[in-house]
Amino acid sequence: MANLSHYGLDALSEVAVQNSNSSAQQDDLILSMIEQLKTQVVHCTKMNLENKSVNDTLTVELERYKEQVKVLKEGQNVDLKSQDNVSDSCAQSVEIDHLKRTLSEHFKKKGKGIFIAGFTSQK
Repeated sequence: MANLSHYGLDALSEVAVQNSNSSAQQDDLILSMIEQLKTQVVHCTKMNLENKSVNDTLTVELERYKEQVKVLKEGQNVDLKSQDNVSDSCAQSVEIDHLKRTLSEHFKKKGKGIFIAGFTSQK
């Protein structure tokens, strides 16, 4: 070995030992990073499961909300139809009253003195 040290092999041996230590430190660092990544994966998996649960809950609520909106819209359509029917009925009633007055006035002018049952003018 003495002859080898003459050629600088001692320095090579020292570098090899340092490299060995360095490799061990790198291995430890890599193993530590792997453990941290495993921990992060576990954490992310838990978060994903929680998010899925929340999404499922919100989806159910959204469907309920959509159904309520549908029912309310149908109710509004019925109300609008009822209002239209009431408006139509009122318009018809006004038209009937107008026709009654017209007929009554017509018969008064003619002097016929004929009373038509149910046709009375209301003012």
